[in-house]
Amino acid sequence: MAQALAIPVYLILSALLWLFIRRRTPERAGGLIAAYVLGVVLTLPALVFETAVYSYVYGNDTSVWVQLYAAFPATALVEELLLFFALYAEVRHARLLHTRTDVTLVSLFLAAGLALGGAALHLLSPAEGFEWLRALTGLPVSAVCGTLMGWWYGRTKVYPVAVALHTACAIVLPVLLHGLLEFAITAVIAGHGYGFPLLLCTLLPAMALCGAYYLRVLPGYGREKID
Repeated sequence: MAQALAIPVYLILSALLWLFIRRRTPERAGGLIAAYVLGVVLTLPALVFETAVYSYVYGNDTSVWVQLYAAFPATALVEELLLFFALYAEVRHARLLHTRTDVTLVSLFLAAGLALGGAALHLLSPAEGFEWLRALTGLPVSAVCGTLMGWWYGRTKVYPVAVALHTACAIVLPVLLHGLLEFAITAVIAGHGYGFPLLLCTLLPAMALCGAYYLRVLPGYGREKID
């Protein structure tokens, strides 16, 4: 039930942001729809890789080390690498990604599409308990990690002499953040007492920073200087 409610909420929030951007820069709005759809499509390869790893090491084991492995390599690394390759392809081939904010928004819509696809898949899979928690955190986790990836990879447009460093940060930092958030969520589901405090202390500050960033850049979006 929670995932069924999450899907229209995800769509509405994404549509509101897209409509705002479309009013500012109509020529860039189409690329964001393409990124959103691509993010949904990425759910399928992500599911294949994650299922293979989970079936091999996860099972019903709720020990901390198994949850760490499942959270970081099995979930965070798989999803963030897929998102990065998609972002790289978008940035490489799109003609209208002029600024760091353009790249960050494409990364955000890719991640939001993946969150939507994940919510849809949860409807088709047996409930694992705490379904409401997955529904509540799915889009925020994807949004903060997508923003982090886009912000760092977008810096390659501003500082081309440090492409390798910024590209590495665009991969490693979202993987670490996503893994930590996934570990906290699975800890809550497994009944570990530290799960909720860890989730709140990680996700809420990340959401606050993410929101502050968009409040700063979106009012002037479309009027910034093109490099």
